[in-house]
Amino acid sequence: MVDFKKLNDPAWRAEVRAKEEARQALEEARDAKLRTMINTCRDHFEELSSSERSLVSSCHTRLATFDVISEKQEIWLTDIAKRFPGGMSA
Repeated sequence: MVDFKKLNDPAWRAEVRAKEEARQALEEARDAKLRTMINTCRDHFEELSSSERSLVSSCHTRLATFDVISEKQEIWLTDIAKRFPGGMSA
C-alpha cells in the first residue's frame, strides 16, 4: 500500500533526494576513476598481454554502454593501471 502522506512530506522527500544525490556522486566518482585507468591502459596497450588487452577492451565497452564492470574486473584493471604512470594515484 502506498503511503501518500509520506510521499507528500517535504522532509522525507528532501531526505530521499539527498540520498540519491550522494549515491549518484559516488557512482560518478567511480566512473571517473575507471575511465582514467582504462585510458592509461589504452595508452600502453602494446605493453599489455593479450588477456590484459581483452580485459581493458571489455571494460571500455562496458563503461561506454553503461554496463556494469564487476568487482573482479575492477580489481584486475586497477592492478594493471598501477604499473603505468598516471594509472592509479591512490
